[in-house]
Amino acid sequence: MIQIAKKSKPAKQARIIKNNLGMKKRHQQNRKIKQQIRSHCFKAVHSVVDKAKDIVAEDLTRQIPKKNNWKRFNRLMNQWTKGAITEALETVTKARGSRLHYVNAAYTSQMDSNTQLLEGKRVGDKFYHVNGEVKQADTNAACNIKQRLKDLEIQRYTPYQKVKQILLNRLHAVKELVPLPL
Repeated sequence: MIQIAKKSKPAKQARIIKNNLGMKKRHQQNRKIKQQIRSHCFKAVHSVVDKAKDIVAEDLTRQIPKKNNWKRFNRLMNQWTKGAITEALETVTKARGSRLHYVNAAYTSQMDSNTQLLEGKRVGDKFYHVNGEVKQADTNAACNIKQRLKDLEIQRYTPYQKVKQILLNRLHAVKELVPLPL
């Protein structure tokens, strides 16, 4: 608001400051964007519930560590968007008689969905499996989230450090069983 006022003529500058026009417009735009996001979330959840009775989702209540790009903006937007998605999931599944299951989100996007081990590599929106197959990263993560529901070792509130240790132990156990080439 101050920047706009500084570039304006004195009469317009006084009106902008007096009526707080910059902030009113910004708040109105923010409300509109939030309504659109909320509407998209509810539409998406309704389309998912049309196809499935049981829904498995990542528990995103905790902040993801070591995320510092545009730190403040991402923190504010992600918290609000996660809240809107969670609200939509809980409201729609309850109203339509579906079941919602939350699973631990740790390392779901970095695991190989074919082997269920912490191997392979995610680069941008692609996941490179150990066998050479390339899959869309979100599809790979969705398969891991679905399989995480049946995992008895990794519970919803298991700390991410312990999840990593469990996954590494599984990887080492499998590597020890594989015979060395002669």
